[in-house]
Amino acid sequence: MTKLNKFLWITAFLFSVISVTRASTTVSSIISSNQVWTAANSPYIVNYNILVNTGVSVKVMPGVTVQSTGNYRIIVDGEFIAEGTYDSVITMDKIDFDFSTKAVGYDFINNQGSHFSYCLFNGNQLGYRTILLNKISLLISNCKFMNCYYTVYATNSSYDTTKIVMLKCIFDSNNANVGYPANVNGQNTYLEMDECLVKKMAGLFIPSHTKITRSTFLNCITWGGIRIPSSSKFSPGECIFKCNTFRNFKTSVMEIMGADSFMKLNIEENTFDSSDNFIVMNFYTKPSCKPIVKNNNFLYYKNYTFKFAGGSAGISDPFDLTGNYWGTTDTLKIAAGIYDFKDDITVSPLADHSGILTSMVTTCNEGSSIRSIEKTTFSMYPNPAVTNFTITFKNEGLHIVHIYNMMGDLVFSEKTDENEMQTGISSLVNGLYVVEVISEGKQSGIQKLIINK
Repeated sequence: MTKLNKFLWITAFLFSVISVTRASTTVSSIISSNQVWTAANSPYIVNYNILVNTGVSVKVMPGVTVQSTGNYRIIVDGEFIAEGTYDSVITMDKIDFDFSTKAVGYDFINNQGSHFSYCLFNGNQLGYRTILLNKISLLISNCKFMNCYYTVYATNSSYDTTKIVMLKCIFDSNNANVGYPANVNGQNTYLEMDECLVKKMAGLFIPSHTKITRSTFLNCITWGGIRIPSSSKFSPGECIFKCNTFRNFKTSVMEIMGADSFMKLNIEENTFDSSDNFIVMNFYTKPSCKPIVKNNNFLYYKNYTFKFAGGSAGISDPFDLTGNYWGTTDTLKIAAGIYDFKDDITVSPLADHSGILTSMVTTCNEGSSIRSIEKTTFSMYPNPAVTNFTITFKNEGLHIVHIYNMMGDLVFSEKTDENEMQTGISSLVNGLYVVEVISEGKQSGIQKLIINK
């Protein structure tokens, strides 16, 4: 492309940008009337904690960016709806949400209430809770969370019913293995995850009512894993894991704290691979409702596929592990990977791993649409910028970043194969620029950048 053509291209782009660009909007500390946040008035700047009053609704439209200038939260006593689209996501830069008991939760029958869809959350990874729920329900769909510590945090009493549903979401961390997609508890709290992707995070704390399906968990190599609590006779729990892939975990993929008579546990058609341990089960009592573990692929492990603990000392209790694929048909090798009554008489379960499958289970897919939000190829913050800004890439691979001024001159060029790049721009003067990203040899998008020192 000649310099003239480049200039004409950038001029046309800038004209379209300038024609719709307005000044950024500073959000008031108390929102006392209904508001609609639009791309034309974006970015929305949060300079302090914000309160959305009871009876008030805030709706965020596609293409909006909400930026926090500090460790600030949007406290919702009313309703908060953020609805991006496949082609125009909403960006939440280092802003957290606190939904109080007064907030309007999501009604899964009428499909109304607070929810997030097609949103990109850039977290601060400092121990904060990106979405805090106080006894309300929430739907999160087609969202990506980068560098969030507690992504969804919910603690509820035994007498409140809360349902949290996460569909086709991505949870990732640039700083490997820090943060949790969810830290949720409460005897009447229900958590569902479907077609989600979890990468490089510490683990997952779930309630005794959980359903995780068609999701992929990769490279969780700190002490974490999925922690499954016990349940009580007042609220018998049920945890279902079906059609998931768990690969490259440190310590245990699943640790079940109380696989007792009040817990219904189904682990079916999953793939476990490249981990220290796959499943650790701690029994407090002899279970009358035994877990179902069928049609799973148990592949490479370092220590154990199953490690049992507890139960009635000195009394063996058969545990059904029949009908699974172990990567081998050698019964001695399979038995050596299971720690049970034969290894310690204080551990009551005695595994029956007969009925060995001779080929891998392939009846499930891993979720073909979990990366749908990735179509928006990169995001930038802060914007306006002063001396530096950060680009977060949605796709993996080699990225080349070009910055052009209004005359079409190339004033900056750098390449990276990381998911995020911090860029110094102290040498550039105030003004409007165009940022072009080329990923894997193809232009993947352009965005405006304002430098205002």
